[in-house]
Amino acid sequence: MTASSAREGARTAAEVADAIWEGVEAERLKPGDRIGAERELSARYDVSLPEYVRARGLEAGATVLGTATITADERLAELMEVPERTWVLQVDRLRLAGGLPLSFETIWLRAEQFPGLLDRSLVGSMYELLETEYGLERGEAVETISARQVDRAHLASLQVHAGAPILAVSRVARTSAGDVFEYSEEIYRADRTEMIVRAPAGARTERRYLGAEAQAG
Repeated sequence: MTASSAREGARTAAEVADAIWEGVEAERLKPGDRIGAERELSARYDVSLPEYVRARGLEAGATVLGTATITADERLAELMEVPERTWVLQVDRLRLAGGLPLSFETIWLRAEQFPGLLDRSLVGSMYELLETEYGLERGEAVETISARQVDRAHLASLQVHAGAPILAVSRVARTSAGDVFEYSEEIYRADRTEMIVRAPAGARTERRYLGAEAQAG
């Protein structure tokens, strides 16, 4: 973005939109290019993320809030079944529906498996991109769904009040060969989400209850 845009301190949606588009034109950005992480944009334009999202006029899809290449800590390494300090790609996205926030998701992928991924457009289907560009053959994926109250860190991005209910979904996805290629965490607004789970006959479902051991259904 240009230095003049950064100094505007725009507060209204119209002003923010103008400032953003000036930066897009100045840097000749293409659809899908990243324009900055949430904190960076909030500081640059002196607005909260919801105002920034509305200013862009987004109606559907996703917007990339940030990307990074990191080393897996103990927890992430265990979830992805890799050694600690393995290089991992991290993608933070805000998914939208009808121009309003639907979910906040963080995706982790094995860096060595998807070289150059962070240089591509990441606003569409991640799986379609991985299958088309990297020849990914997906296998089993296990999702854990839970209900809880939103945490303070996601109040602004999801445009909800403190204590609002959310659906949290964590997913471990494997290749057809059985190797973990992705771990993700998604937080959905409960007032805008209905989840439908389809399972083949005979499939085993596990339900975990707070204060109780896992039970099979």
